[in-house]
Amino acid sequence: MKKLLLVFLGLVTVLYVSGYFWRFPLARGVVTRLVTEKLSANLFNSVPDGLHVALCGAGSPLPDPKRVGPCVEVIAGT
Repeated sequence: MKKLLLVFLGLVTVLYVSGYFWRFPLARGVVTRLVTEKLSANLFNSVPDGLHVALCGAGSPLPDPKRVGPCVEVIAGT
């Protein structure tokens, strides 16, 4: 019974550690898939003709080379 418990704990530990090391590629794949699905819808047909402005982020309070600042999206002439 102890051997079975040790094997089970070892398997859980190996899965946890491998999941920890694969967390960034897995998260990147999930986010990429979700963004692709959401952006594949033709959003430009749902807005009326004209000039539209969208804020795409707020940035960070202090400059940081690892972070992206705010951006503005302008949709014109759809």
